[in-house]
Amino acid sequence: MVASIHKADKFIAPGLGVLALIVYLATLSVGAYPGAPAFYAVQSLGLMPRMTPDHPLWTGLAWLIGKGGVQALNTLSAVCAALGVSLLYDVTRRAITACFRRPEESDSAEWAARIAAIGAALALAFCTPYWYVATRSHPMAFHVCLFLLAVHFFFRFVENVSLRTAVIFAFIYGLGMAEYATFIAFCPLFGIGLLFILWRREALSGGRAAVLVAALVAGLMLYLVATLAFYKTPGYEFRQYSGFFQVLLFM
Repeated sequence: MVASIHKADKFIAPGLGVLALIVYLATLSVGAYPGAPAFYAVQSLGLMPRMTPDHPLWTGLAWLIGKGGVQALNTLSAVCAALGVSLLYDVTRRAITACFRRPEESDSAEWAARIAAIGAALALAFCTPYWYVATRSHPMAFHVCLFLLAVHFFFRFVENVSLRTAVIFAFIYGLGMAEYATFIAFCPLFGIGLLFILWRREALSGGRAAVLVAALVAGLMLYLVATLAFYKTPGYEFRQYSGFFQVLLFM
């Protein structure tokens, strides 16, 4: 029973993502939608200079595919949003399953986790704000996907208490903090949770904590990369920044 359920996970998560992607592509915005999507599109296509150094990862992806025009940016949002749907299923399933510890409840916990995870993924996929950013040139779909990717590795760490998994989580989270401010707000929660799990499993040590901090700092180096990329650009000159460190402080 349990083995077959685990095999089903390999199809449910991608299936939800593919379903969402089909819907997003079918309802994809044609051209640059007025408002924020148009603003991000013209900056990514080089039609106007970037005014701020924020969202460096999304900006880099948009620059790579920018030659495909606005529709390529819209499609990038659709793909990121569909991945986010798959990841939310995985995160919800892992989170609920982790709450059930007694062996006699394992089967019911697996089924409850899957039903809840499917509901959560579908609710995210077709709620209006998410559908909006999934079909337009907007960085939010990428940010949600990145956040859920970090949470995915956090719950994998909860399951196996692997230092390697924890390092991957810390590095991705560091990147996320430099990419989108919401990561900063949740950082204390995940940091305390990570240390508590290590302590609870009697795996906490100064060396492991130092490795995790180093991985986080490595991800945070994206701040420096983004600042260097923005320094002395037309947007930098237009905003009249006084120097490199003022841009870094802004980020």
